Amino acid sequence: MFGTLFNIGMYSAAIYFSAKYYKYDIDGFLLCRAHDFMIIISYLQIMFQDNETVKFVKDKIHTFRKQFINPIEVVRDNKVICSTTPDKLQENPPLDFDIIVYNVENESTKKIDKIIFKNFSSDFQAYKICKLNFIQVHLTVLGKTYKVDLQNKDYNYYIKNNKLNSVFFAYYLYKHYHINHLKNVTYTLTIMDQNANVITLTEKDELVFGEYGYDLYKNEPIQEDEPMQEDEPMQKNEPMQEDEPMQEDE
Repeated sequence: MFGTLFNIGMYSAAIYFSAKYYKYDIDGFLLCRAHDFMIIISYLQIMFQDNETVKFVKDKIHTFRKQFINPIEVVRDNKVICSTTPDKLQENPPLDFDIIVYNVENESTKKIDKIIFKNFSSDFQAYKICKLNFIQVHLTVLGKTYKVDLQNKDYNYYIKNNKLNSVFFAYYLYKHYHINHLKNVTYTLTIMDQNANVITLTEKDELVFGEYGYDLYKNEPIQEDEPMQEDEPMQKNEPMQEDEPMQEDE
């Protein structure tokens, strides 16, 4: 490591010397030295990532931080009114709330799985990942259209039994776009699902994730949580028969 730092210092001195006394040859020299510098930086990154001491320190810092993070959000009127832990929630269950969002760090994906509960539950760890991913989701509300990322490098809302409805989107826009006062407003939700079927929903509708698909509800289920054949797209505003399963995302 000290040898690498010494080389960096020597390169810096060489660049300064060349810039001062060999101005006309500096462009080619700088290009070569920039290439060497990038190699050194890459080497340092690899060295630190593979260093056991660095890994140990990073794990300790991560464990220490988790002690001060409250993974449960209690939401009312689209705002997080309090954050707490599972043990504290069991001791003092909330009486008035819209949803409870449990943020679980997934050891496999390194993302935060966001599990949404409508009712108080004593078992927050029992959940399954929904094995699909919509092509795109857009929400139009109050004359503006917002991109809805249900999954990115940091978090994941694709969880079995998670519901996309007016309560969820009021929370989502407040959480990710910092938009307030959206309770009881009308909106249009446009989804292109994993099979390129375009679905349009309103604030009166609800989408519920299953393990391999999703259900749509407009006072009654209109789509089953089973694979749909690609040549049998969902008919808008018409109930589908139970023998017309939705195709699983492959």
